[in-house]
Amino acid sequence: MIRIYITTLESRCRWLFLLLCLLSAPAWSENVASVEVSLGQSVRVIDGTTIHIGQSWRVVDGDTIHIDSYKIRLKGIDAPEKKQSCQTAGGDDWACGVMARDTLLAILESHHQELVCQITGKDYYKRDLGSCYIGSLETGIDVQRMLIRAGLAVAEYGNQYKSDERYAAKQMRGMWAGKFLRPKEWRQAQK
Repeated sequence: MIRIYITTLESRCRWLFLLLCLLSAPAWSENVASVEVSLGQSVRVIDGTTIHIGQSWRVVDGDTIHIDSYKIRLKGIDAPEKKQSCQTAGGDDWACGVMARDTLLAILESHHQELVCQITGKDYYKRDLGSCYIGSLETGIDVQRMLIRAGLAVAEYGNQYKSDERYAAKQMRGMWAGKFLRPKEWRQAQK
């Protein structure tokens, strides 16, 4: 088992930023490829007996985090791709992929606790497959669950988050407030 810990120092506008992410979906721009954080961030990767200290991590999209050489794909969820758009109930397009990425970034920056990622294998693209929690594996906040309940990711590749997806749909959160293609369907349509 590999555990990755991210400890954040003081971050600005924590919950306000997250709230703005969730409330202003159509207003986000698509021109940023990824968001890298290096100011005051430290990363500790524990892999067997090797301890590596890094100074940066970045959110690539709504379900992928790069921590130095680790490319972690969040397990059990599928977030919209950065170029993917969704529609509001009124039929207007909004950049749901960018919103998912920015919300993941806000979640990671908004807590004074460690982010712990448990790596359990590799995905098709050879990325580390893992589940991430704020605080601890045992009692921490489930990052994947937060994204699904916000309506910015769907449950895929297992049943662990199906009830959270039903909750987001019933509450009409995020993508569920309008029309969207599930990310895997959107990727198929792009081929």
